[in-house]
Amino acid sequence: MNKLREFFTKLDWKLILLPVVLVVSAYTSYLVVISYIHPTAHPHFILLIIFISLGITSLVFVLFLICLTILYAPISSYFFDKYLKTIKQDASAKVAIILGYPNWFLFNGWYKTNFTKYEIRLIFRYLEKMGKSFRIYPHASLEDVEKIMADANIREVFFCGHGDSHAFKLSSDKTVFYCDFKDPKYKKDFVHQVHCGTPDGKERRLIDYVVPKENWAECFYFPKLIYSKDIRRYFEKKIKALG
Repeated sequence: MNKLREFFTKLDWKLILLPVVLVVSAYTSYLVVISYIHPTAHPHFILLIIFISLGITSLVFVLFLICLTILYAPISSYFFDKYLKTIKQDASAKVAIILGYPNWFLFNGWYKTNFTKYEIRLIFRYLEKMGKSFRIYPHASLEDVEKIMADANIREVFFCGHGDSHAFKLSSDKTVFYCDFKDPKYKKDFVHQVHCGTPDGKERRLIDYVVPKENWAECFYFPKLIYSKDIRRYFEKKIKALG
């Protein structure tokens, strides 16, 4: 009983509301269709019924697309986790790849994809071309991130997912604030903020805090909203330059 209570306490109310909306929409559509099939029962409201039917159909279609997206998220995550198991990792590697991940108890964990397999695979290829071994952290905690940043053996870190110049969305309900790493003990050779940046440039980057200025140009960072294609294009260019 306690576990069940804990489960529903963690669950986002919008996830509970979604099936209710689907049932009500389906029932309303049914009533509208029945009325439309027997128009003589409502001779003065045929036009109104047609418009309502179109509206309900549109709503159902939108909900259908939402359901497809929601189904895609866990399926994609499952296959990506299987893919990660095939990747060779080195526990003592000097490169750490931190991946954002969803919290399935929250609504935005189901529809907001952190990344696709394609850009992560390109990062792996890029590092392999550079002759660098790496360690992947697909479900890191905030404490894990702090340990990675404080580990003097780890010289290069990738943050892959959602964020801005000042912060990284580790999970749907966990945010890494880059200003927490101002201390010299977090120094790295390279840091790659593989997510969106802030266009106005007012917020300082993690790169500014922990990377020597002469290495800034080699760090992934875009001061704007970016998409999967931008990340792929960047690493494809890097891989091509390596021959």
